Amino acid sequence: MLLPVISLLFGKTEEIINLNITFGKLDDNLIIEIEKNKTVKDLKNYLKDYHNLEEIGDKIFYQGVKLENDYKLSSYGIKDGDLIEIVFRELKM
Repeated sequence: MLLPVISLLFGKTEEIINLNITFGKLDDNLIIEIEKNKTVKDLKNYLKDYHNLEEIGDKIFYQGVKLENDYKLSSYGIKDGDLIEIVFRELKM
């Protein structure tokens, strides 16, 4: 509970949410913490930098809606505990 107190002292009230990231299969998932006011691009960069997910591109969805880079997570109504789906294209051989 110290973190919200510190945030209030410095005038910042960023809400941290937990997101359940799935990769097309419900048994492949990752739970992350991110600020609710971050953009979709920030989310992609976080996944790239901290979880080595390089090729997300534009294949990231919330409730069937493709997420656009410049919009904030909060603008999609994304809240704590919600499911974000990343679809990776399978290579045809």
